[in-house]
Amino acid sequence: MARSPKIKPPLSGVPHGECFWACDGRISGNLKELRDNIAEMSEEAFYYHCNREKNDFAVWIAESLKDEDLAKAVRKAKDRKGVIKKIEARLKDFSF
Repeated sequence: MARSPKIKPPLSGVPHGECFWACDGRISGNLKELRDNIAEMSEEAFYYHCNREKNDFAVWIAESLKDEDLAKAVRKAKDRKGVIKKIEARLKDFSF
């Protein structure tokens, strides 16, 4: 994925009111935190946020981080491993 100038760097964080609040109480303010929280949450919590009807992770990535390319990739992921893999690929784009 190419880096777009419109995208907020994923490690810079978002304002507190724009954080991703998971149903299990985990809070993510940037892409690294989201990746870590997805990896650690229960299957039930993951399914609550990501299932056939919705993908809250993709919505947050698009709306709060303004990264529509990553949001599209996350929407296409089939499972937790796939979501994490897409997020990790984006994080590598911002590695120095």
